[in-house]
Amino acid sequence: MESLLTAKLVDDLTHTSSNKSRESAGLGIANILAGCYGGIAGCAMIGQTIVNVEMGRARSRLSTVIAGLVLLGVLVLDGRLRQALARHQRALKYSRFQPGNKGGKQVARFPERKSKEVA
Repeated sequence: MESLLTAKLVDDLTHTSSNKSRESAGLGIANILAGCYGGIAGCAMIGQTIVNVEMGRARSRLSTVIAGLVLLGVLVLDGRLRQALARHQRALKYSRFQPGNKGGKQVARFPERKSKEVA
């Protein structure tokens, strides 16, 4: 429903017409494929669409492609940032300064793994 409402709003704002059957079919196919890959089904983002049309006077699919690429970039950078922070926290947790080190070099000490003895 939201996707069709968004299409109607864009049609009214741009004085154009869109193919609602094509919109529904595309959304249905995309939602089925998203479920096959473990994704979550969704529909149009009404806020982004209205901002694109009103502020940017977007009339092509380029604004949607750019929004998708920005979202993908944010997800990739967020994952890398989280990994870097986790590595940094682990390094801080297991590092200690050795008093005999000249130059104050930091040496990481990791706890030894205890082997399980087989009885």
